[in-house]
Amino acid sequence: MLHLKTRLAKGITVAAASAAVITAAAGIAAASTSGPDITTASTIHLIARGGSSTFINIRHQTRPAVGDEVILSQPLFNAAHPSQLVGHGYVTVIFVKPRNVTQDHATLVLRHGQIDVAGIQASNPFRLAVTGGTGRYRNARGQATVKLLPGPGNRASITLSLLP
Repeated sequence: MLHLKTRLAKGITVAAASAAVITAAAGIAAASTSGPDITTASTIHLIARGGSSTFINIRHQTRPAVGDEVILSQPLFNAAHPSQLVGHGYVTVIFVKPRNVTQDHATLVLRHGQIDVAGIQASNPFRLAVTGGTGRYRNARGQATVKLLPGPGNRASITLSLLP
């Protein structure tokens, strides 16, 4: 039983870290963009860490199973200034296959609007699509490349490539 609990904790940590990375990447990119719209291509590098998570055991099994979810609420920080809070991310991670393949969706709430990011996480690193935004980020599109980092706090390195 202890072995299964350890595997469950590892699966939840990986899913939470993935979602945290997605959230932070889009949040920093949005916070770094100036003007009413994204008008030029840009690449943004950042780090995600911390936050809270809730595991929803839909299948009532001892380890993550297809359909189980992790929901995150996470602060977003600027990678160049790691103590600078730039917004908050709200993430849903749904297990779609055994062995931690997940469907990730994040809404990033920032001062001047929101950014939406979604896709499948099946490896490390992985890529997700920037699917849109509101307010100053209404024409956001592109992709986020996410690499999960070892250690506590759901840390991840993100490279966000935005296109006008």
